[in-house]
Amino acid sequence: MTIGEIYKLSDAHPPAFGEVTSVTENEFWNEILEEDEQVRLAWADWYQWNEKDVYCIQGGGFEVERLVPATADEVAIYRQKVEEYKDYWEGEG
Repeated sequence: MTIGEIYKLSDAHPPAFGEVTSVTENEFWNEILEEDEQVRLAWADWYQWNEKDVYCIQGGGFEVERLVPATADEVAIYRQKVEEYKDYWEGEG
């Protein structure tokens, strides 16, 4: 996991993409095992889009194991969608 690289949260529907800003070790209570566990979370603003709208999960942390590096094509689309998202919200303000 590399800070500044763009990753894909592949099990999200639609997939989410984000440029990782930090990775932390977080403790959480696992109800199934009934004990605390450590998990590594990658933090970023995660962007998703459908055919016309772009959504952002701001400052979300997801388990590192759920992420895969984005391809060059996916990175290009991600950058375009981030700009669309920012342009939309700047126009609203």
